[in-house]
Amino acid sequence: MPLESQKEEIKQSKEHHEDAYVDRLISEASEQIKLNEKPDQFIIMIPESHEHKAGEIGKVLGLSFSVTLNSAVKYALFYAQNKGVYLRELEEYPTSLSSHSLKLKVTAETWQRLKELEMTEQISECVFTGIELLYKQLIDIKIKV
Repeated sequence: MPLESQKEEIKQSKEHHEDAYVDRLISEASEQIKLNEKPDQFIIMIPESHEHKAGEIGKVLGLSFSVTLNSAVKYALFYAQNKGVYLRELEEYPTSLSSHSLKLKVTAETWQRLKELEMTEQISECVFTGIELLYKQLIDIKIKV
């Protein structure tokens, strides 16, 4: 085999290995991005009554509607964790979801919390439960005489 032909074969082999290495790096980086990525918006299913309750909570606390819903999610998760139970075991957990839909922009902090507790598929239930809990604590207070 002539020397020039051997050099060309070695060059092609080297380029092939470099291309494979680069492709593997790109693939690994893409997978990492997918793992860290979060969808921006979700469609949640809660009754209109809970939409109004969330509005009242937000008004009392001076929070936007979106912040109120994200806070409801985090509070529901916090509350269940502190009680040492699963969210679905709380009496405030919905027995069924409403057909009324809303768009919710989930914050990075809320998404991280949902991921940590493996609740990313139960956002509507978290919102519902959190609104119930916050409403009881902040709005529907029974004053003892």
